[in-house]
Amino acid sequence: MKIVRAGTLIDGTGAPAVRDAVIQIDNGRIEAVTTAGPGAGWPSGTEVIDASNLTVLPGLIDCHDHLAFHGY
Repeated sequence: MKIVRAGTLIDGTGAPAVRDAVIQIDNGRIEAVTTAGPGAGWPSGTEVIDASNLTVLPGLIDCHDHLAFHGY
């Protein structure tokens, strides 16, 4: 299990940003997002990634292109 402690979480749905978010990742998938306090009883061996001074958001895709300029 991995825990990411985010300073701010933007989920991409248009909902307000979440401060001091905790993102739980199991087997490469996000399993839970909470605002639990420090050391919220995670199992031993849990990798904690401190991003408490960063903003976490979904990956962005650049779909902007000027196809007409390339002669396609």
